[in-house]
Amino acid sequence: EFGDGRFALEGFALRAGPERIEADLSQTPRGLRGRLIVEKVDLGRLPRVFVPAALGVGGGVDLDAHLAGSPADPQLDAKLSLAGGRFRGYRDLSLALDAHYAAARARGHLDVRGLDTAIATRFDLPAAWPIRDRHAPLLLDLTLAETDLGATMKAVAAASGQPLPAHLRGRAHLTAHLDGTLEDPRLAFAIDTKALVVEGQAIGDVQLAFHGDGDRPLAARLQVTASGAHTVIDLKTPLSLRAALRHPPTPETLARTPIEVRGDVDRLPLTVLAQLARTAAPVGGTLSAHIAISGTALDPRGTLTADVA
Repeated sequence: EFGDGRFALEGFALRAGPERIEADLSQTPRGLRGRLIVEKVDLGRLPRVFVPAALGVGGGVDLDAHLAGSPADPQLDAKLSLAGGRFRGYRDLSLALDAHYAAARARGHLDVRGLDTAIATRFDLPAAWPIRDRHAPLLLDLTLAETDLGATMKAVAAASGQPLPAHLRGRAHLTAHLDGTLEDPRLAFAIDTKALVVEGQAIGDVQLAFHGDGDRPLAARLQVTASGAHTVIDLKTPLSLRAALRHPPTPETLARTPIEVRGDVDRLPLTVLAQLARTAAPVGGTLSAHIAISGTALDPRGTLTADVA
């Protein structure tokens, strides 16, 4: 029944063997109440008009969702899981979500496994953007488990039905942490890659770290270790994390933002550069260099000193 700002759905139920879908929902101008239960529903048995057979979709879905509060201030608790998921011939996909929404905030955790990798996320964030309360707490943790890049890229290609976006090999691990408030945010991002190979070219061990803390300048560091050589590049900009979150910069703004880059290369074998240049000419020796760049992306200025031994 519905009308005059009221809606009610009671006792809706579908059953087929162990599969079950049940729903109850009522809405009045002052209140919300509802529950949706999905139990052991096999995605592979959904009507083909909704899920084409060519996608090879499958897996068991469970959902337990509760709705309360009012239309102006809804509250939602939901637990969602996918087990034994399949898509385009790729198997063993899984998902687990435990989320709560109330007072315009979303909190919970999400774990996803598949395509030869796993991602774990924990969050407690304002649900509306842009954030109105500058003192509202922020919390976001994201972890990418150590991942075989070659296997994952092949799995992505198989699942998407598209050619590999890039030929990568090596192992990678990623972490990201955001906390504080919009007035005083803190962000730490790090990716650590071992034995990275890009398009058949050995790069080495690569580490990238990015830090932001309130009104302090954003900073990043790139480190590459290969064939006994060590390269370090530091980048700083007066742009702060606080300013970036409150007023996200456009590409045009970033192009005009001052930057400062300092880098050192320590005893890089010239044979490595020859391999990157795909030249068969015999070379020997090492390269050490220092680079210093300032200005903007539109008007960079800098110096480079090099020593070949």
